[in-house]
Amino acid sequence: MKKLMMFAAAMTIVGGAYASTCDDTCSLVYDFKASLKTTVPKDASTDCASVCYRKCGSVSLKGYFYLCGTCTCEDFAQMLFVAVDKKTKDFVVGSDEEGIAPTWTILNQIGKKDSNLEALWGVEGNDGWTWQAAGCGTYDLKNDRVKSISGSLVGQKDPPACTTVSDCTDVSTSARAYALCSSDADETLPTVVYGSWSMKYNSSLSKVGCTCSDTIPGFKY
Repeated sequence: MKKLMMFAAAMTIVGGAYASTCDDTCSLVYDFKASLKTTVPKDASTDCASVCYRKCGSVSLKGYFYLCGTCTCEDFAQMLFVAVDKKTKDFVVGSDEEGIAPTWTILNQIGKKDSNLEALWGVEGNDGWTWQAAGCGTYDLKNDRVKSISGSLVGQKDPPACTTVSDCTDVSTSARAYALCSSDADETLPTVVYGSWSMKYNSSLSKVGCTCSDTIPGFKY
């Protein structure tokens, strides 16, 4: 009755790659979206004497949680994850060849009829992208699977990159910042990421099924 909660309550849930075969009959796919605040560079793109610094901006991510294999309640935490910057199409987590396993530390069914969820998960991605995300959601009791989760996300990534004119040989490639109370500029300091996120079961992609390479065709970024 409370299989998901029972699975998660005892210890931290760590996702892992799941090996599938060509005759798999089941797959899980969830759409991922995030609307985030972060810093962006103010480029020294026209004048070598200009300084590339950071200013507050935004970024939107799109991606997928996916699993090739069995689709029991417990397999939800085995899904892999990929995400891209919607504007640049750069992968911030995983790649077009392989996803990364997030770590689920809380994944509980809650509510009077166990039809709701609370969740906490984290991931370490590319270029310093790392975050923790928490939220609440809905559990589909009829089909015995997570329906959707949404909430807030907070983390960090590598400093934003600058675009400089080609003959500016002494200009940094990353936007500068100052550690509080320091007078020395530092282009290596990570930058913040925070905002809202959501994941929702994608029935059409889930029905497509897996390929022999453990991927699900039809991902669009």
